[in-house]
Amino acid sequence: MRGGSVMFLDFNDLNEFDEVEQTNFDSKEPVPAIVNNEKVRKFLLAGDCHCHIENMRSGNSFEYKIQRNKNKSNMFFVNVMSGLGEIYCGYFYINSTLIDYRKGDKGSCEESDPRIQTLLWTLRNSKKLPSFVIVQHFGRCAHCGSPLTDVESLHRGLCPICEY
Repeated sequence: MRGGSVMFLDFNDLNEFDEVEQTNFDSKEPVPAIVNNEKVRKFLLAGDCHCHIENMRSGNSFEYKIQRNKNKSNMFFVNVMSGLGEIYCGYFYINSTLIDYRKGDKGSCEESDPRIQTLLWTLRNSKKLPSFVIVQHFGRCAHCGSPLTDVESLHRGLCPICEY
């Protein structure tokens, strides 16, 4: 791993950890802390989420930046990271049960694109994600961007202030 020291956490045994090793998040690689499935939706929709989603069964593995529109709280912009850099894909609106994705005029990904399908499937199934789907953060709060330094915030992908 480039530029970072990381502590691998098994969130099934949270009580074994009193504190988390201080980390250096210069790395652009995901932190090997898996976001708790019960918290995935809140993490992904926090407003400034940078994450990695991997489906170990299908082999799909993508890095995303999901940002909330400042003027419309239920609208989110989706960027996908690739070898070419950051690619703007499009946006989605979210209501209580409906997720409506649009490519828009400037977007580059249709809803049928595997990168968008993976994200939408993860959002739609976030309350009951199977164990073969892994959502990882990059060591920063998905809302404010501050470093995640304690076990609980690493578990949520949100710092203690933004969790509440």
